[in-house]
Amino acid sequence: MKRTVTETRKAIVTRQVRVHRNFHQDEVVAYALVRMFGEEYFPGVQDATIVYLADDPCETQDEADRNGDVDLGIGRDRRFNEHLFGCDEERMDNECCATLVAGYLEVADLPYLSRLLTEVLACDTGKKCLPHRLADLIKAGHRHHHDNEDGTVFNWALTAISAVMICERDHPEKAPSELTLQQIFDQVGEDLCEGNPDAFGVLGQYVEKSMELKDECVIEMAHIVECLCRTAALKDTIDWVMFALDLLLKDQIEFQKVRAMIAKIDPISIPVNYCGRREYVKLVVCQTDSPAASKAARSLGMEIVLVRQSSGNCQILTADRFRAKMENLVRMLRFTETEEGDRCNADWQGLGCVGNHYQVGNWYFFKGRSIFNGSDTHAARPTRTALRHIVDMIKRAFCYDLVREWCDERGIRMNAQEVVEVETHDAASQADEVTVPEIQAPVRNWQDALAETFDLPSVAQKRPDSVPERQGVTNWGDRFQQVVGNT
Repeated sequence: MKRTVTETRKAIVTRQVRVHRNFHQDEVVAYALVRMFGEEYFPGVQDATIVYLADDPCETQDEADRNGDVDLGIGRDRRFNEHLFGCDEERMDNECCATLVAGYLEVADLPYLSRLLTEVLACDTGKKCLPHRLADLIKAGHRHHHDNEDGTVFNWALTAISAVMICERDHPEKAPSELTLQQIFDQVGEDLCEGNPDAFGVLGQYVEKSMELKDECVIEMAHIVECLCRTAALKDTIDWVMFALDLLLKDQIEFQKVRAMIAKIDPISIPVNYCGRREYVKLVVCQTDSPAASKAARSLGMEIVLVRQSSGNCQILTADRFRAKMENLVRMLRFTETEEGDRCNADWQGLGCVGNHYQVGNWYFFKGRSIFNGSDTHAARPTRTALRHIVDMIKRAFCYDLVREWCDERGIRMNAQEVVEVETHDAASQADEVTVPEIQAPVRNWQDALAETFDLPSVAQKRPDSVPERQGVTNWGDRFQQVVGNT
């Protein structure tokens, strides 16, 4: 879908820039573009405060302009929000927040922005992003630095984007003291992962793969390290890398912990009709707040994962290899959640719509593959449906005769025969489902892990003005230079 832009561009004196608390990569790139090119249209943006919002602002675009607020990737029908009407499923074609900003500032055709904008758009529109690329590292930052209240994750990501933009534009020569991501990891990896050899092995694989892909992708971690070495002091590059490695390590420790927990849970056998024959897949039900639950369950061979959080909110996720459609399940969930007086008028077909349903807003159907009762970016009222009833719906949702039986019990008129179909795509690769043995290793942050090796400087050194300054991030650079002999 496309949004027609007819507004006359005018200078908006900028007081603050607002982004989601759990912002994505495209909003960081959008902010970098506004800072670099936007002073004409947004005077004052260089000194504007960044505000992180938990919910979309409720005022109109005109009201936001009058208040001096520049909204990036948030707000209903906003100038720089590719999601139409604030809905994830209805989005503008071939656009993300960064491309909208680049088009508005008339810099989208600059050759040195081409690769960055292309890769950022691909990640934002559904292309699977590898864990060692910036888009996924930002998500890991949200998992381990909750709420981003001090801007640590945003500033860390902005440092990377700024360095990439400068290198794409200026093509600086290799720095005399330049180190690769591999060289840095070889020096610090064992100390960082002390007591957890399996996590060390996984991080080593990530680093090796990133080095292989660094010339193919500008948001690849190894490529970012190269850009930082050529635009900032080595000590600041080390600081950035340690933050990234720490996120990957914490993800692995969390994965190991949750996987060990799920391995003790007996799976439930779920019947599924595939092309007229009945097969069975495995469902696991777990109560946890860990975002690693789905990946951990898939690594154990589970096709369906039902997660209930401490808040009472639930998520139902599926493995890539699970081929049955989920429309009947989301219909059951939404019908059960519909107010009793409205059930007689409920449209069975309409209850299966992707995205939000206008009557039952607390069950979100994401791209036809997952069902969310609230998420980090979309708050929702916890479901009133008991967990055992949700499990019963899952047991019946993928066989037409069982769906029909469920509907008959409730007096539901099905408008047409909704047979569970088999999707035509082949089972996707499971390369992302890393199997890691359970390890009883203590959780340590990277400052603790390296304290015996590096002496923490008391004052962080300021990088050149070309790369934005960070706050709240420990700097290991000076001591690292002494250890590796690159002063």
